[in-house]
Amino acid sequence: MARGRSDRSSSASTLRLRRSATPVAATELRHALRDWTDSLDVSADHRDAIELACYEALANVACHAYAGRSAGVMALDATYGHTPPGAPRMTVTVSDHGRWRSPTVRPGPSRGRGLRMIRSLSSATDITESDTGTTVRMSWDLSPASAMAG
Repeated sequence: MARGRSDRSSSASTLRLRRSATPVAATELRHALRDWTDSLDVSADHRDAIELACYEALANVACHAYAGRSAGVMALDATYGHTPPGAPRMTVTVSDHGRWRSPTVRPGPSRGRGLRMIRSLSSATDITESDTGTTVRMSWDLSPASAMAG
């Protein structure tokens, strides 16, 4: 993939984006995700939580995954659908092929709280780290009751 280009594939129920792992690209992916969620039947509270959690995951890739190495790729894959018994649900996966950086034990005033924030903003979060990269999978129960509880 050429640096700076985005492979984009989307439909009403899926969004797939690939970009170079840079802070500028993380912001562009955040905006693309927001545009996609705006086109769906998702409450404003859920859209805000999804955008913020996903941007934090993307920023972590841009800042940490490829530190000390040539820039790599970050991926954002999102699905929207209804699971039995019909409640809407969204799952977003942010992944890279870089190195995992363990979270800071004692967060500073402006760093080290990202994973905690991601977990608090999503209904469920699963983080998989390996020698071949990191995958952060976040999901949201989009039922009206969950928006009021959030």
